[in-house]
Amino acid sequence: MGALWFALNLSFNVSLQLSSVSSVTIISATSSIWTLLIGAARAREVPSRLKVLATPLTFAGIRVRVRVSV
Repeated sequence: MGALWFALNLSFNVSLQLSSVSSVTIISATSSIWTLLIGAARAREVPSRLKVLATPLTFAGIRVRVRVSV
């Protein structure tokens, strides 16, 4: 588990060096939709109603946060 955390942290830091901070932040903040879509596409996880309803709420939170910081 520690090796996985290290690899993910390293890849996040490398992505910050190769891309803009805003792009990395948007991709990171929208990870819930990517997880839901990829899990459903690979038939690993069935999207429940709660998950489908919660995903737009995360986008709403991101939008509020971006609007407040601008």
